[in-house]
Amino acid sequence: MRSEIPLYNLANTRFQQGDFSAAHDLYQRALGLRPNFKEALFNDGVALYGWGLREIDPQGCMLDRTKELWSAALLRFEEAARAAGEDEELARKARDNAEFVRARFKDLEQLGKNCPENPGGGSREEPPREKQSS
Repeated sequence: MRSEIPLYNLANTRFQQGDFSAAHDLYQRALGLRPNFKEALFNDGVALYGWGLREIDPQGCMLDRTKELWSAALLRFEEAARAAGEDEELARKARDNAEFVRARFKDLEQLGKNCPENPGGGSREEPPREKQSS
């Protein structure tokens, strides 16, 4: 029995409910059972990005938590691209999402620079989409 699959499916459910923290924890558990689980790596990156997006507090200029979560998301996308093997579509999506997160980091840096004058600025784009199947 592949015991990581129920954890992965539950993580996807938590993700769809918008509970990115719980989704991340469950993806972590699934990856503990199967470290190169490419879909879990990818989806964990999406969850970490979404979680970080919610942590942006431009009014208080509190951006450190978002930077931490987006750094972890970037690593997950890079891991997913490596783990994808012959799954070229997943590898491409992982690379695209990594590039997307890098670009959002630039937006975040700009937000930090402009924070006192422009507390409502910054990018609020939707997170990359998750891969549903395993």
